Amino acid sequence: MAMKPILSMAERLELALAATGAAVAWTGPDGRVRWSNADFDALAGRPHADVLGRPVERLLPLRSRAGDPLAENPAAAALRSRTLTTGVYRLGDAVIDFRAAWIAVDGDEPMAVFSLRAASDADRQFRLFVDAVRDYAIVMLDPSGRIVSWNGGAERIKGYKAEEIIGKDFSLFYSDDETRRDEPGAVLRQAEAEGRVERESVWRRRKDGSRFLANIVVSAVRSEAGRLQGFAVVTRDVTEASMRAAELTRSNAELERFASAASHDLLEPLRKISAFGDLLDKQAGARLDERGRDFLFRIRRAAVRMSQLVEDLLRYSRVFGDARPFERVDLNEVAASVVAGLDLGPSGAKAQVSIGRLTAVWAHPFQMHQLMQNLIANAVKFHRPGQPARVEVSARDGKPGFVDISVSDDGIGFDPGQAERIFEPFVRLHTRAEYEGTGLGLAICRRIAMRHGGWISASAQPDRGAVFIVTLPLRSAP
Repeated sequence: MAMKPILSMAERLELALAATGAAVAWTGPDGRVRWSNADFDALAGRPHADVLGRPVERLLPLRSRAGDPLAENPAAAALRSRTLTTGVYRLGDAVIDFRAAWIAVDGDEPMAVFSLRAASDADRQFRLFVDAVRDYAIVMLDPSGRIVSWNGGAERIKGYKAEEIIGKDFSLFYSDDETRRDEPGAVLRQAEAEGRVERESVWRRRKDGSRFLANIVVSAVRSEAGRLQGFAVVTRDVTEASMRAAELTRSNAELERFASAASHDLLEPLRKISAFGDLLDKQAGARLDERGRDFLFRIRRAAVRMSQLVEDLLRYSRVFGDARPFERVDLNEVAASVVAGLDLGPSGAKAQVSIGRLTAVWAHPFQMHQLMQNLIANAVKFHRPGQPARVEVSARDGKPGFVDISVSDDGIGFDPGQAERIFEPFVRLHTRAEYEGTGLGLAICRRIAMRHGGWISASAQPDRGAVFIVTLPLRSAP
């Protein structure tokens, strides 16, 4: 019997939200609608194709129940604050109950879910799709801290069924150490005063007494008049992720130590091979026949190639281990410096490198230089035979808080099916006889992008050039 396919979180949400009978849509972090049901389209008064991609606040010109303009659209406020937002507003002639929830899904970008319905039964509908979120515990508290709602994710993470836990005080989940250090009532008082409290990597307790490491957000929920109605608590179990991060840190440290030791041990004999090769060429080169000189040339070339490989391995291993602080780096200056200092060689002597208006990022200066150098040098190197390379470096706004740096060329390109494989260490799509290199340049680029909280991707077609896009945060921490 064929197995049913496992639905993704987004697919499960779509199924749950489509069946609620409420007007429902969700957006990405940019506030533009990614999905909506027919009721939402009807409420917005637009065809479905015209709803998708539009900013949600423009589709929902909400006003107060009395019909007065609002200082800030509630949809925009929900996107800005990333908290559970509720309220009763007027949309046209209708009075509706407005709900917005901010949901982060592993492996995907966060989404904001909006639900609108006649004020009488919107509560029931909103609970239906909150319960569909299984990877996060979403719990509602009354103003005193007693649990009043419990979703399926809370049952899965914490082990209690709703009938066992409704009415209990939320301090039940605090470990003994945490209770002494961070008294639960203080968290609610802080959330009431500030609107939102976040706690990362804190210990919480399950029904069976075991502890888990959690990231938690506590948000105050208020009525339209500003009266405190309770609190929304969203909890994510990060125990496994923290263990993986610790193991990755340890593995990176071991890799750097190994690479440093190996590079020292390998480079010393390589220097001797190169030195003796030069000495042999100087003292006996004239007496060698053609075959002997070819052998000597191959020895010296292999030593140079091995030296480059060792140096690149060392650079690759040190990307995450470099603890020097980030600083403001102007990518315009970096790109100009790379082009001015790049040894293009005979094949790239007539290369045209055009640099558009870039931006500044919070980054490691040397690694940004290395990233740009590798990408621009690659674009020049893989030109079409007989034609000088044309390379363009440009920037555009990415998702909120990020910039996309593009390096494009009109060279030989590559099979689109290799777009991910080319970032793996030592992967080469061409022989060394065709193009020199160690096979580590793009792997180093991806590692640098990840080190800065970003990413790099590529697209191409054979003989039609390639485009590399580096996504970097405009400001980030090391």
